[in-house]
Amino acid sequence: SAGELILATNNWASLEPPAEPLHAEVAGVDASIWWNWSSPVSTNVLIDTAGSSFDPVVAVYQGGTLDALEPVASSTWDEQHNQQANVNFLAEVGTTYRIAISSISAGDEGDVRLRVAPGWLPDVLPPVVTILAPGSETLVDVPDVLVSGTAKDGEPFPTGLERVEVSVNNGAPLLADGLQNWSARLTLPPGTNIVKAVAFDWAGHMSPADTVIVRYMNPTNDLFDASILLTDLGGHIDAVNERATKEEGEPPHGGNDGGHSIWYTFQAPAQGLFSLTTADSSFDTLLAVYTGDSVTNLTLVAENDDVTPGSGYSEIVTGLESGVTYHLAVDGYGGEWGDISLDYSFATTEDYFSINYTSMLGGTVTPPAGLFLAGTLQPVTALPSRDFVFDGWEGTVTGTENPLVLTMDQNYLLAPRFRVISFTEDFESGGFGNLPWSLEGGSEWFVQDKYAQSGRYAARSGPMQDNDFGALILTTTMIEGTGSFGFMVNSEKGFDVLEFFLNGVPQGRWSGNVPWQTFLFPVPEGTNRLEWRYSKDANFGAGLDSAFIDNLYLPLADSSLAASLSIAHLPLGIVQIVVQGRPGRTYAIQTSPDLIHWTDAHTDATPDGSFVWQDPDSISEPMRYYRAELR
Repeated sequence: SAGELILATNNWASLEPPAEPLHAEVAGVDASIWWNWSSPVSTNVLIDTAGSSFDPVVAVYQGGTLDALEPVASSTWDEQHNQQANVNFLAEVGTTYRIAISSISAGDEGDVRLRVAPGWLPDVLPPVVTILAPGSETLVDVPDVLVSGTAKDGEPFPTGLERVEVSVNNGAPLLADGLQNWSARLTLPPGTNIVKAVAFDWAGHMSPADTVIVRYMNPTNDLFDASILLTDLGGHIDAVNERATKEEGEPPHGGNDGGHSIWYTFQAPAQGLFSLTTADSSFDTLLAVYTGDSVTNLTLVAENDDVTPGSGYSEIVTGLESGVTYHLAVDGYGGEWGDISLDYSFATTEDYFSINYTSMLGGTVTPPAGLFLAGTLQPVTALPSRDFVFDGWEGTVTGTENPLVLTMDQNYLLAPRFRVISFTEDFESGGFGNLPWSLEGGSEWFVQDKYAQSGRYAARSGPMQDNDFGALILTTTMIEGTGSFGFMVNSEKGFDVLEFFLNGVPQGRWSGNVPWQTFLFPVPEGTNRLEWRYSKDANFGAGLDSAFIDNLYLPLADSSLAASLSIAHLPLGIVQIVVQGRPGRTYAIQTSPDLIHWTDAHTDATPDGSFVWQDPDSISEPMRYYRAELR
């Protein structure tokens, strides 16, 4: 094992002349402090001072008295590894060794970080640091951003993490809170920012930097490439274009140069008519619709300055083709700016049926809700989040087929169900030691082995008097995702209740005889406070008069970036690939005919880390292998 870590100081220490030896034969050695140590086995042992506040002298001896010591090993500096003093020698079982830590000269004292590690060697590997949130290429509309991630010291002989530093655009570093799981709140300047994190260990090693690109723009859709996708078939948008700009090469909209344009994108789900109006905006607007792939390569579809002369607002009604992506620009006449009021709607001119979904926790579905041409076959794929699996469909269609192939001859309302398969805390340790739990109230929760959702143990509210409560509380840093826990209640119905709060907001309330069931809830990114509170009213009780919690899952930050990959076969022989990775990270799907030669076929990144790709070449390829690679 790593042995024992000792924190001490030699600020008030001295030598014991004339008997005390000159440690490491340093003439001016001073301020020594001593320890005795015996090895439990015969092995090499590392004794080091990495992380001490000064450069100590290490000396190891055998012998029973100060004037009869025999030197075993000593060091003033590890030249080979460029580290503070350490020694490594063969220790014999049962032998007592005298360890002296001293200063090279008088006045050179400070804090000592002493480690005795049987079987170890000096730490020669740097730590590894990973930024988990925000993901690279994130776009934000506020300057304050919470950056979080993980760090780990290099194996197999780590001295441990000393600190994590985060910086913006190579500016002054900010010390992060935490080590293995760390976070730091940064203030970004407008524009494109490089956020960098580095970790340091006690041996003085610095990790390779991990970086992400975060763009702070207000409004976020100032640029063509950052346009906001309109996912509904109609709606109302309020926006402000005061800080918006006009890009180099951007065309004039509505026949006027403008100067404060913002952008939206709409993909036509079918052939139909698209209506836009800026009525009720606070200034004279311009409106235009384009196709194209860049701000300098646009084809005008429709544009308008004033719907009627002098009206001051714009209006467009234009036909759209199914599957085509259209770009909408809203600007101000003569560079005006202010409050934008934009209403839009789409109406089909062919026969279509809809697919809609209920709220989803633990995963997503592709394609998004929308309209699909009557008579066609539409595959619908459930995409579980990391640590979840798909558990079946409810709604218009029930079953476990995934992907689910729908014949578009009716409207569908589907509810995908997902189930967690990995627990953050299942209490199988028999206590609360795995997470930073805290307790409040007059009755304390405890871990027991009589009732559990699975396994042997679960947490239970403690015995309490009337008009009392007991709260089990967890505060920790998480990434955005889905949380889950199992619970059981056996109490006086309607009066003695279990309540669950997330950041002080009630999420669920249960009483009476409630058998074991699982509750899922959305978790925002950042530091969250979770509270399970069991409370009693003024009198009476029923049943076990208790609440139970088990199998907690939380989307904690972790360092695993590897993606999982699954394959499904669609109609007509098309192969569909589902990738589950970390949120905000980019993954490439590669193909190979022989597991030797690999070629990039598709690269993607999504906010939740999961995406689907259908291989257009799978029909003609007799044998094809797939893998996902982090980029």
